[in-house]
Amino acid sequence: MKFPLRHLEKLLNPNINLNDFEIIDEDLELLIETLRELEKCRKSRIYLKKKFEMELFLSSKAFNDLLQIREIDMVETPTKSGDVERISLKKSRQNEDPVSVSDLNATLRELNRDLLRIQEIAQKEFEKFDLNQDVSKDSLEQAWQIVISLRNMKGNWLKNILNIRKTKDAKQKLTEILSNSKIDFTGNQLDQIQKELAFFRQCSDLSQKWNPIGLNLISCLQKGTLDRLIQNIQEMGSTVWTTVYSGQRLPKSLEIAGICFGDIRTIFENSNLAPLKESSN
Repeated sequence: MKFPLRHLEKLLNPNINLNDFEIIDEDLELLIETLRELEKCRKSRIYLKKKFEMELFLSSKAFNDLLQIREIDMVETPTKSGDVERISLKKSRQNEDPVSVSDLNATLRELNRDLLRIQEIAQKEFEKFDLNQDVSKDSLEQAWQIVISLRNMKGNWLKNILNIRKTKDAKQKLTEILSNSKIDFTGNQLDQIQKELAFFRQCSDLSQKWNPIGLNLISCLQKGTLDRLIQNIQEMGSTVWTTVYSGQRLPKSLEIAGICFGDIRTIFENSNLAPLKESSN
């Protein structure tokens, strides 16, 4: 790379003395690549906040809340004997401890896993949705209970006759709750309604699981933006991993830039880094 300091200059605050990076004699090209990856990470975080109202610049409180998720809470640590010990962060962290890049990476990895699972179900099980996805959690539960009661009302011809009035009332109530959806109860539509409600309840539960970061899965399905969400989560995760891997060879350079992998605030709130330019992603 010709004139690496010129490239480095674009990634850092003008107040940073670039000569310091030459004096320590670390790989300037690798540093530039690493800072560019960090820039992508910061842009992904802003995009996700703007488009999905999700905040992945995790505060200590948000991360502590996420420790209810076992896959984030339990970390593997090598021991002196060469074995691996599993440690619970809930037991080892203090409430105000900073969130590390490793913590962020674990969060992104588990979030991506959950989103891919929902995406796979949606693609395999549903060509289209009969129900409008703009339904509150309470309405989902009410609708689900009515569908179950309709199932229980079915039986032999005598039971069907006795339940005519109850069935009619239940169908009317279900139509009112799902007023934004077209429901006529013809053919196997009740089966389809039950199947979709089960899926939306699963999405609602997953949104609750990720409530500390503001995930709203049903909104993503409604707007058709799930693929875009997954793409940005994966890109952010990739940049985090690449940065940590490269940063192991740049300890002094990252220190000059004010970057510490033990605290993500030094990535997302670092005045030593150049301000981000507007990006549509």
